[in-house]
Amino acid sequence: MKGVYLFLVYALAGHKAAANVDHIKSTDQLVLTYQPSEAYPLFVSPGSTTELHFKLKNNGDDSRFAIRKSSSIGPEVFGESISEIFVERATIQDFNIGNIQIPVQPEKKVTMEIEVSPMDESITNTMDSAKKSVVFTIGEAVSEQEPPQIEHWVWLHSDCKVKDTACQNSTWDAEFKVHDLGVGLQSLDIQTMGKDSHDVPLFYKYHNFAIGSTDEVTVITHASCCVEGVSVTATDLQNNQITRDFPNKDNGSSSASTTCVAATLLVVISILINL
Repeated sequence: MKGVYLFLVYALAGHKAAANVDHIKSTDQLVLTYQPSEAYPLFVSPGSTTELHFKLKNNGDDSRFAIRKSSSIGPEVFGESISEIFVERATIQDFNIGNIQIPVQPEKKVTMEIEVSPMDESITNTMDSAKKSVVFTIGEAVSEQEPPQIEHWVWLHSDCKVKDTACQNSTWDAEFKVHDLGVGLQSLDIQTMGKDSHDVPLFYKYHNFAIGSTDEVTVITHASCCVEGVSVTATDLQNNQITRDFPNKDNGSSSASTTCVAATLLVVISILINL
């Protein structure tokens, strides 16, 4: 248990030293998550009005948070909407950014950025802000059935012991590349593998990508050797989804891939009969 404790202290100290909103980290105290909505998709028409839905999870102390909004085409796209929110410790609060006005002659892509920052002076120096960028595409959504891709699995470091009893004293690091070349990436989920792994901390960091972006995202994980492996799930804007499991290489297993495409597949069979 002592080894796990030291591992925790090391990771948390590293988090505070590199605190910024450009990356999503498992140790973040403030977590801002985009919530997809069928009524308000990220494919919009010129001159339309839309909304953005979010969840804010507060892993720190009770606080009021300021909500700041900006866009690639200026602040005039935002009408009257929420500007601050109160969230208690260890709770999740929903909020919406409404009255977003899409210009009549906009660019093909419009990026909007939402940043949430603590307002209470007692915690402004101990809690980072949370930021999320969202890419609107002007026009109708293109039907897509291909899920995102998870590839380029690289072992950065491993000093895992052969004996399971010593696993808490060793760690392993890995790197993954995730991208979606179609409608764009919506979310990433990173979990541990193994029936006992949920009791062991997993630390990860990845670039705070814009929702709807097709840019490649690098994911770095840092885990105790008690963690049997890492499971990465990527979902795009049309809910096409892929999950890849990456076991700890010392167990001799290879990665497994399962794909779940949340789209209707039409199989047309044509039979030509020559009379």
